Amino acid sequence: MFHSTEYKGRPDADSHSIYVSAGLRERAPRRPGRVHSPVSKMQPLACGVEGEVIAFPASEEKSVTSYAAQQRRIGLASIAKRIMDIVGAAVALILLAPLMILTALAIKIETRGPIFFRQTRTGLNQQPFQIWKFRSMHSALADYGGAQQTSVNDTRVTRVGRIIRRLSIDELPQLFNVLQGDMALVGPRPHALDTKVVGKGLEVAVPTYPLRHRVKPGLTGWAQVNGLRGELDELWKAERRVAYDLDYIENWSLALDIRILITTVCLVLHDPAAY
Repeated sequence: MFHSTEYKGRPDADSHSIYVSAGLRERAPRRPGRVHSPVSKMQPLACGVEGEVIAFPASEEKSVTSYAAQQRRIGLASIAKRIMDIVGAAVALILLAPLMILTALAIKIETRGPIFFRQTRTGLNQQPFQIWKFRSMHSALADYGGAQQTSVNDTRVTRVGRIIRRLSIDELPQLFNVLQGDMALVGPRPHALDTKVVGKGLEVAVPTYPLRHRVKPGLTGWAQVNGLRGELDELWKAERRVAYDLDYIENWSLALDIRILITTVCLVLHDPAAY
């Protein structure tokens, strides 16, 4: 989604060369209706850790230069997104600090165990990271792999846990994940590593699932504001959630991020899918 290119000059009159960042070449399955990189099938002249130099016919100069310009614009937009993530997360932590302190005290008073719950999730480029949440379950019953999804009236959830889950307060510590760079304010929601649907891992049940990892996971997402949150107990729920995530990736803009954030704030007070 976020790539960059830089021209290195022309080797001769019949062909040109271009430096391509590693992310610019498309390695995901091609899908109808998607605009694909004109350099995705060209052979490299030289390769490096972060990219490669390719040669392309002079006749393709217009399409390649247009695509490169587009990628530079997207690169600038991705910088703006990261700035919005940092500023937004920092401001939210300052404003919500009293609420987070009260939540921590309530968790500690009600049950024994840690205040926070950490779990491994998959992030950008399928790299694992530790996600932070307020603990909402009895510590002895916590499922760190996520094999047993949380369901309605789940007996593992504490009284305080039901309240903070209903209002999504348990997710607030992920603002620290945003500041660390593991997550964004908006993006596909990350799932626990052992999450399954119809007895299969998500990557097996939904073949397009790994494409979600082309961007950072988010504190909230396009699927969530469209009512797709909660337990993945049926295949169609996972398929629809992935479809919305990929739609977000393909049509991303700062305006869309702002729209999702505003909708998320409105849903906090009333979201029938939250439990």
